[in-house]
Amino acid sequence: MEKSVEIMKALADESRCGIMSALLEAPSYVEELSERFGLTPATVSFHLKKLEAAGLISKKREQYYAVFFPNRDLLNLPLREFISSNAGEAAKEESRLRAYRLEVIKSFFKRGRLEKLPAQNKKRRIVIEEIAALFEPGCVYPEREVNRVVSRFHDDHCLIRRLMIDEGIMERRNGMYRLREGRSPRPLLKTPPSAAPVPAVAATNTKVKKMNDSDNLSEKEKRALAKRAYKEEKVMMGVLAIRNNETGKVFLRAARNLRGAFNSPRMQLNSGKFLNKALQSDWTRLGADSFTFEVIESAEKNEDPKQIYEDLEVLIELCREKLIKSGTKDFY
Repeated sequence: MEKSVEIMKALADESRCGIMSALLEAPSYVEELSERFGLTPATVSFHLKKLEAAGLISKKREQYYAVFFPNRDLLNLPLREFISSNAGEAAKEESRLRAYRLEVIKSFFKRGRLEKLPAQNKKRRIVIEEIAALFEPGCVYPEREVNRVVSRFHDDHCLIRRLMIDEGIMERRNGMYRLREGRSPRPLLKTPPSAAPVPAVAATNTKVKKMNDSDNLSEKEKRALAKRAYKEEKVMMGVLAIRNNETGKVFLRAARNLRGAFNSPRMQLNSGKFLNKALQSDWTRLGADSFTFEVIESAEKNEDPKQIYEDLEVLIELCREKLIKSGTKDFY
């Protein structure tokens, strides 16, 4: 499925579709495609990398040039066959995930009890879900009942209870707990008699208001959760646009890290120290309310510092072409 999505993404671009069409007519090289489509060689190389990574094209060396040609075996597959082949892959993937979960549970549960909490977040969530499987979906439980059930598996019932909330597996309001909607994990290990699924203290057919997990967290816990989420978030690079709403003029800027990327240019503009004098002049004259900030393009950050700059240069060029096609005529 992941490969199929990659292929779809590779073809979801007008320029790349044009390049594929040209290669189906005849194998070609970068400079030839660049001249044909009016794109720079760097932009054509960027598109070719995407198509090659998806397996749609291949290349071979001929003297001083790399000649690209389509992989017709893949392109000749009927769409029906292409889609149906994903069903088998999905089943295999589900089987692998189930085997992995079972391995984790067997590693940390001994004689029906959780010996220790995994240090890795992914494994820790799996063992927490195994405990949560003893609660019935759609039913609510008082805190003392949750503690009683959790204590069968681990002595620190407060910690496990808090982790079930933090991981979004359970929700709490007014001292009552329930599995979150859509969370009905099934136990993978045979449940001992002492830990059979507990009956609901109070089942409800009425709509329960969705709870906010942060309602019951201290400020310290909220900061810790925010810090962990920040660290685990993927670092994205991309292209930012500052648009003059009065004139339609646009300034493009590459960012190696999109986290808070607008803060620096906004501060520079407000202090009158922005390097682009034309934009600074318009900002001072018209005011901040006459401008909008937006992310035009984003991509996962490359680990190679040199490649980051090359990718950003191509992204800026692609964004400029995209804006021109959509009607933007003037740039700072």
